[in-house]
Amino acid sequence: MKAKDLLAFIPDQDLSQLAARTRVDHQVKKLSGRVMFQLLLLSLLEGGRASLRVMEELYCSMQFRTLADVGQGQTTRHNSIRDRIVTMRPDFFRAIFELLFKRFNRLLGEQHALVRYDSTLIAVSARLVAWSMRTRSGSKQSCQLKCTLAMKGSLPCQVRVFTNRQALSEDCALPETILSEEISRSGIVVFERGVQSRKALKELDERGRLFVTRCKVGSHCIEQELLAVGQRPGGTTLTVLSDAWVSFREKPGSYLEKPLRLVKATLESGEQIWFVTNIAWLDAYQVAAIYRERWQIEVLIKFLKQHLQLEHLVTRNENGIQVMRYMTLIVALLLIVYRKLNKLDSDRRAKLRFAQELDVEVVRQIVLLCGGDPAKMEKFVT
Repeated sequence: MKAKDLLAFIPDQDLSQLAARTRVDHQVKKLSGRVMFQLLLLSLLEGGRASLRVMEELYCSMQFRTLADVGQGQTTRHNSIRDRIVTMRPDFFRAIFELLFKRFNRLLGEQHALVRYDSTLIAVSARLVAWSMRTRSGSKQSCQLKCTLAMKGSLPCQVRVFTNRQALSEDCALPETILSEEISRSGIVVFERGVQSRKALKELDERGRLFVTRCKVGSHCIEQELLAVGQRPGGTTLTVLSDAWVSFREKPGSYLEKPLRLVKATLESGEQIWFVTNIAWLDAYQVAAIYRERWQIEVLIKFLKQHLQLEHLVTRNENGIQVMRYMTLIVALLLIVYRKLNKLDSDRRAKLRFAQELDVEVVRQIVLLCGGDPAKMEKFVT
């Protein structure tokens, strides 16, 4: 599938409807939501880091004017782009992201896939922002911006940005993210062992989320019902030692009323690993296999950091950060689907080929506009 075919999944008509619904263009004449979407898309596909100066140059480029249908002679300044990013409604970009995810999720047939969750921290100098998520490293004080992400199947499906100090704990950030969207109801949720709060696990269970996670080896619990362990599948790298419904200790002298399932296993190295779930119909080895699939979200975060500059902040304004995070995930959706449908083995190759195909499309459109006359091309270049 070509790059232009994937961009057709979000046509101008849909962008106009979403802009009207979210009122992103209220009292705006020049840098409309549609134009900003296309400008940010192009800047994130560029080889280097996206910046306001780069966006200023791109806005005046032949490539952008052709793709975005911007009138000849129009220019803008980087400070105008900055002001627009920090004040425009993030809901517009969130709506585009959710629309694209639903369409690509159906395209890839991943409606019933696992939903994986994880978080990543981005360090910022404390002198530059007023956030409260502060940590001390030696004599230097720094701030942390926390992005909690979810992916369903192959695709990112949710993002939350935290700047409050309480969210440094995964016991706060991960459950809040999982429970904030209905997408976590549609499949099994898997997340890493950063969530140790028994209260958080209890709330997830009570609110109908089916989950698989890990807990610390040696966690206090009382066995309620011992389950039979099935036959070990071929090719597995661990051995299940026991499988039981247990009541975990919530606080000294108090245990959860509703039991959770604890699967104890050992790796080939001899290290023990404990899994926790509230799902009854899976066998113990299936529980372990589901947790192993959690690793894919680590791969996604690495891809976002290496190829889409997730850790680079174009603006330190919280509204602008929300805009850029949704745009980053929109580009990630396009590139992941492009790589899978074209059976490419590298994220770098997918990004390069996607950008090259956009360049080819620009040349095609210019040839059509020039009617095949090279002399007419000058007005598109200068």
